[in-house]
Amino acid sequence: MTTLRHLAAAALLAGAAPAAPPPHAVILFIGDGMGTGQVAAARAYLGRPLHFEEFPFAAVVATEPAGGGIPESPAAATAIATGRRVNNTVVARAIPGDGSDLPTALEFHRDRGRRTGLVTTSYLLDATPAAFGAHANTRSDYAGIAAHYLATNGPDLLLGGGLLLDPTTVAAAGFTVVTDRDSMAVAATSGVARLAGVFGASTMPYEVDGYGSLPHLREMTDAALRFLGRGDAPFFLMVEGGKIDLACHGQSILYCTHEMLEFERAVDVAVAWAGGRTNVLILVAADHETGGLQIVADNGPGALPTVSWSSTYHTADRIRVHAAGAGANRIVWSDHLADLHGILVEPAFPPPAVRALQAPAGGDAMALSWTALSGRVYRVESAPDPGAATWTEVGAVTSAVNEMLSHPLPAPDGAPRFYRVTGDPP
Repeated sequence: MTTLRHLAAAALLAGAAPAAPPPHAVILFIGDGMGTGQVAAARAYLGRPLHFEEFPFAAVVATEPAGGGIPESPAAATAIATGRRVNNTVVARAIPGDGSDLPTALEFHRDRGRRTGLVTTSYLLDATPAAFGAHANTRSDYAGIAAHYLATNGPDLLLGGGLLLDPTTVAAAGFTVVTDRDSMAVAATSGVARLAGVFGASTMPYEVDGYGSLPHLREMTDAALRFLGRGDAPFFLMVEGGKIDLACHGQSILYCTHEMLEFERAVDVAVAWAGGRTNVLILVAADHETGGLQIVADNGPGALPTVSWSSTYHTADRIRVHAAGAGANRIVWSDHLADLHGILVEPAFPPPAVRALQAPAGGDAMALSWTALSGRVYRVESAPDPGAATWTEVGAVTSAVNEMLSHPLPAPDGAPRFYRVTGDPP
């Protein structure tokens, strides 16, 4: 009974600050296969942190699919896109569950009249972009994924590799189709309604192999921002560094590092585009780690680090997520990829919320935990009824950094008690 009484209290949060308006633009970057080892390799080569590592808010999150185990890209991307854990081969459908289509972050913004786009260095029908713009029982349902893209309510922008995607069919669906860097740059500012860059018949090239007439990820990102943001329109954009994963499947530190450097350059393009605006959210994530990459020796700037690999496949390692801009502080209470969905879609940014109620091993004492922002004073208060006019303070904690805070609750005295957390302004 003690646990039930306290659990009822844990759901109550008072003293919240007024909600902020939704962001004008939401820009999500996903480094496919980008774990902490991949970031460390790029950092060693550059001799400095990657710029997105210096974003003001970060979290380390789990990646497991429904049922646990090692994630595959469909399930991992679906978790980000929909907030639900699904089976490994599933693209934005409730499996396990009733098999229904799960609403995605892209569809959330589309349904509110915002422009939407998908960019990838993999092929456009691949699992990560598909999880945002389509629904399928399996990632290999390419015809079904393409049908969702090309429907009249599909994404406004598609830029990526053209494997299994016929440019003629795309054009017949109402897209202006471009096939190289120069035509993409022109079309992005030409006022066309829908734009598709179908680049080649596979994935995009690796950075170290050269791009010829095809656009780099930073150039696709720039074109996407110009296209979606014209006339200062609100939008949602997902940009994937898809070749990081492929490089790590092949255990190539050369290819991996240079894909990471281009991924950073793409993020930098978005940061420059956002400029001093306060209504843009930029979130940088990964779907999973690939290869079990570890740094053995940092050989200095300009030199590839010495590394070890533990796998040619994905791992279940936790990944690090970074955020800057409107509502970015909400990332601090994320614990799984699925938690990122709420950050991408929540129209009003909530304050830190009660996260957990824990009973330490070996005793009946309880502790209340919550997400906290730097510089804010939090007060734990108690009352016999959630509607009580007067609450008694049982403790106060000041947060020094963005973190999870915890405070012990008094030992139960036999009477029902409710607890809440209030926050003073910083």
